[in-house]
Amino acid sequence: MRPEIHSFPVSDLAFRAAVMRALDVVFAPGDESGDEIESMRAAVRLRYPNVQIVRRDEMSGYETRPVWYAFRDGRVRPRDPQRERLYESLSRSRETIDHSYDVLEHSQRTARSAGYR
Repeated sequence: MRPEIHSFPVSDLAFRAAVMRALDVVFAPGDESGDEIESMRAAVRLRYPNVQIVRRDEMSGYETRPVWYAFRDGRVRPRDPQRERLYESLSRSRETIDHSYDVLEHSQRTARSAGYR
């Protein structure tokens, strides 16, 4: 069953998006890889090497749906403006790189369709 995810720090929307993309991949229809948490960790670790994802103990809640926690820094840490600025810069850099690859791929397709190699 697809879990509910709580990501920390809550203010890091790029981290949250990375966790949710990994969740979509791991819980894609027909994809049963076995250890979902480890598959999630591996996917998110590509961008966040200190990530930790843990399952909430069933005794801790009343929900019927499983709950997982994703910690960007491996644990909950006090807010540090410098660390947050670093993660924001890294996130923007990744977005720029991803966008650049998309533009290059589009340019190559356009050149091929125009008869260029």
